[in-house]
Amino acid sequence: MKETAAKLKRLKRIERVRTVARHAATVRVAQAEGTLGQLLAIQSRTKAMAEAYDPSSGCFVGADLARMRSFVEGVSQIASETGKDVAAAQVNADDFQKELAKAERQRALVSERVAVAQKAFSGAKSEDLSPRRRGWHAS
Repeated sequence: MKETAAKLKRLKRIERVRTVARHAATVRVAQAEGTLGQLLAIQSRTKAMAEAYDPSSGCFVGADLARMRSFVEGVSQIASETGKDVAAAQVNADDFQKELAKAERQRALVSERVAVAQKAFSGAKSEDLSPRRRGWHAS
């Protein structure tokens, strides 16, 4: 019975560790999804900014047109770099989602083992009592 109780105690400790790991994975997923959302917003704003500049309005000389073109190219470059960052953030978020799923499976597996051990422990406990003591309240 002592070894069953020790096994149950160990399994409960492992279950707590798995729960903490799942919680940490959940936090990482939330941070990755938040970062992805911010990058998507930045990407759409920079694209809109680059598309909003019309070189035909306000450009009276070639120098104005060259400055406008240089600015729009810079903003477009930022938008394309942000697109690369979005792709990397998407991969990162997907990896964290997989990690979260793995942590949840591990926690569920340990929880099932705890339930089985607890059932075995409670069954072993009731067998230790004499038949007279086990059913004393039934009469």
